Amino acid sequence: MKKQTISTYSQLLFGLFGIICSCAEDGLISITPPQKPITEIPDVNFEKKLIELGIDSDGLINQMLLTEDAKNVSTLVLDSDLGTPEEEKIANLKGIEAFEELVSLSAGNNLLTEINLAANQKLTSLHLEANYIQTLDISHNKQLEEINLILNNLTEIKGLNNADQLKTLNLSWNLLESLSVNLQGLEGLNVENNKLMVLDVQGCTSLETMIAKLNDLESLNLSTNTNLKYVTLSANQLKELDLTNNISLEKLWLSSNSLEGLDVSNLIELNLLDISKNTNLSCVRVGQNQNILTIAKQDHQELRTS
Repeated sequence: MKKQTISTYSQLLFGLFGIICSCAEDGLISITPPQKPITEIPDVNFEKKLIELGIDSDGLINQMLLTEDAKNVSTLVLDSDLGTPEEEKIANLKGIEAFEELVSLSAGNNLLTEINLAANQKLTSLHLEANYIQTLDISHNKQLEEINLILNNLTEIKGLNNADQLKTLNLSWNLLESLSVNLQGLEGLNVENNKLMVLDVQGCTSLETMIAKLNDLESLNLSTNTNLKYVTLSANQLKELDLTNNISLEKLWLSSNSLEGLDVSNLIELNLLDISKNTNLSCVRVGQNQNILTIAKQDHQELRTS
């Protein structure tokens, strides 16, 4: 009885298998292989660049990229040439999150108003100059060593002080009104032509070059920036500037301010000084044996050793 039951069960299994196979042959049942993960690329010009670079493997403008195509990409250059028509520039970098191994990203001269870099945590170099970005969050990009955001519409940059590997930072020609930078390893800072009324760089103890001309600064504390060599603060509203601790200064531009007094007598390395167009500045104190090779001043301004 037991053998008969087993035999009957086996026959049923084989029969069912035959039906499935028959249905498959007739097109009623098909087994679809698993789909490969894809990443949405809604911007046509972004996808065109990926195709040109040989990254988008299907070579089609279909607003998608096989996620595996982005897997091993470490450098991405998406800049538009100066003569590129507006309609051919990239306006949206959605899909950049798939490039998790990205170390260097350059997308200058495009139409970007925002970008999400939260997934690109290996970035060391970021160039987004000449776009329309208003705010940028780099809280997750702690390995960044250089940032260039010149010529945007920036009013805020979030997570900046998390990037403790940063060496150079260019935020010039933006709309910043206040900026606090606390990065001990930062060597170069350019914030030219913003609307800065407040600039705090006291935590930047390795800073060597600072360009902050064409702003609205009335005061600035440089007491902790003892490694400064080149400082440009022209076209601000500074009334005074204490340079007691900045003995490494070699070049100093202070034209077009509201200075009422200035002492550079301890700056033994100084070889260039521009104090022109400071109407209220009549006297600058210099060292007796100091040899400043280039001095730009007006007739009413005197250099005195006492």
